[in-house]
Amino acid sequence: MGLFNKKKKIDVWEDAYKATPHFYKQSDGSVFGAMSLTEGVKTMFLKQPQIHFEVEGQRISQWRIALIDATNDSMIGDMDYFMALKKLQPYILAEDSNFILVRGLTLDELKSL
Repeated sequence: MGLFNKKKKIDVWEDAYKATPHFYKQSDGSVFGAMSLTEGVKTMFLKQPQIHFEVEGQRISQWRIALIDATNDSMIGDMDYFMALKKLQPYILAEDSNFILVRGLTLDELKSL
């Protein structure tokens, strides 16, 4: 009945960063959305961002994930959002109907994507 008998359920979602989309206009006038995955940051990503956001009354169909190197304060690169989600499968801590939770990746893991 001591302190060590009490088990606290750990919520893996609790301290995660919720990826926030940024929108950019391309030269042809179309708009794409981008979210970032930063080295060492546990991040929540929407499974289907295209159904949640509109810009100027238009659904966004093109999505990217930017890979951010926090060690050197630079961008490693970017990739198609849905391809990135597939490549992130080994690093998923949890998921629900709307989000996946990716653990914080090392710089080498980010570069390998």
